[in-house]
Amino acid sequence: MIKKFIIKKIFVLVALVSVQNFCVFAEQELVKTEPCTYQEIYVVPSPEFKSNIDFNLCRDDLKHLCYLLVNGCAGYPDMVQRGFKIDKFTEDVISGLNPKKNKVSTDDFLAQIILNLKPYINDFHFSFVNNGEYFFINDKKIVYWSDIYLEKKGRDFFVKEGKGIVENGAQYKADLDTLFYYPLKGENVYRLGFLSSEPIRKKEFEFNGKNISVSLHDDETIPELPMKYREIETADSAYLCMNFFLPPDYDTVQYNGAEVMLKKYVECGEKFCNKKNIVLDLRGNIGGYLTPSFGFYSFLYTGRDMWHYIDECSIEDYMNYDLLYSPVYVLYRYNWACINNRDTKYELNKEKIEMRKSPVKKLYTNKPEEIDYLYEPKKFNGKLILLIDRKSASASELAVVFAKRIFGDENVIVIGENSQGCASFAHGLNIKLPYSKIVVFLSIMKLHEMDSFNLWHGEGTGVFPDCWATRNDLSELIYSITKDDEFRVELKSIGLNYL
Repeated sequence: MIKKFIIKKIFVLVALVSVQNFCVFAEQELVKTEPCTYQEIYVVPSPEFKSNIDFNLCRDDLKHLCYLLVNGCAGYPDMVQRGFKIDKFTEDVISGLNPKKNKVSTDDFLAQIILNLKPYINDFHFSFVNNGEYFFINDKKIVYWSDIYLEKKGRDFFVKEGKGIVENGAQYKADLDTLFYYPLKGENVYRLGFLSSEPIRKKEFEFNGKNISVSLHDDETIPELPMKYREIETADSAYLCMNFFLPPDYDTVQYNGAEVMLKKYVECGEKFCNKKNIVLDLRGNIGGYLTPSFGFYSFLYTGRDMWHYIDECSIEDYMNYDLLYSPVYVLYRYNWACINNRDTKYELNKEKIEMRKSPVKKLYTNKPEEIDYLYEPKKFNGKLILLIDRKSASASELAVVFAKRIFGDENVIVIGENSQGCASFAHGLNIKLPYSKIVVFLSIMKLHEMDSFNLWHGEGTGVFPDCWATRNDLSELIYSITKDDEFRVELKSIGLNYL
């Protein structure tokens, strides 16, 4: 099934960080050079709407899309490894169309594109926009919960709470993919559920050798809210809510307020460095820039003002990634510089001319540097509790990785549900197909941060929490970790479970 979403423009702007000011750094290692072709591309200063396309122009748009895949998509080599054949893709799309009077609806055209790309794409950022609607190729998996809890004894699992569905003490034939650690119900206790990209309301599970049909339900997410920042503190604990990592466009009225909130978030690291517990709520945060979280962690670790350090360093220096440099990338940056009338357009024009003379693809790799201050004594020695949900994506997921790296796995506890699963690629290009006006979003950077991260379960599945909890149980789970009665009251007063 092709999944279609009608969502706010801000989603794609946040999930796919712009590369207008991103460049190849001297520290990166050039690992591969390959001649290629040069072709003009079309960026998207504003959306265009088109309901139909001439059938004979579909092949031209497909040719343009194929050029973008080969020369502008960091995940293309992975697609080829999965069996993608670019000529077959074009012919399969064309053969699946049913033109009427030599016209094809752009909806049908895009449906065939997605159908034939779907088996080969493993990048949740990769998406399309057609007539104001967003289409994502990868499916999102969430947990559908039962009300049954099981206790692990040795290697076996026994029903602790059957809720009248199955008798307590019954042995469960363990399928580890259906068990989710749920410590609020006790040590070694797991909740029974099923991870699925499609709604599922009943499923059979085996207890005492018999298959029993069990009802399942989805835990509702927190409501979508505009930019939100909140902080609460008690003597021992602090709560920070940060549901965005990218301010709106510079020329909007919301920009200044967003900048203030991001600055406060970073500086709370110094403010709260002596707390025993800090809860960082990243639910609903669909991503953007990782720098604010890196800044917050830097202030928190050192207990001092670190703006000079944040201003001088680049977060990419501390990341493991591959970057694709190509005519697509050069033209994208040049076109945006012209649209925004930036001074960089003159320098980029030189780069464009050179690329047109000798078009080439270059693959750079970056091995992460050590974070300078980790050699210092750590100022914050409490528990850092991160709240995530199915909408926590991209930079929010990377914020989890960096928290574990900086403060240590034993000092960072991730709770909630699995995140979006949108962190294997970054730095997106939004490019328009010339005739259908369909916009494709693809990434020039392949991240390797998640390769060895034990909580990562892939695109569309995301980061698993250390401790699972549905919304109604979050406050009590946090209390079971912090043991802070005053903090418990404060979190209930703001309706943490319902934010």
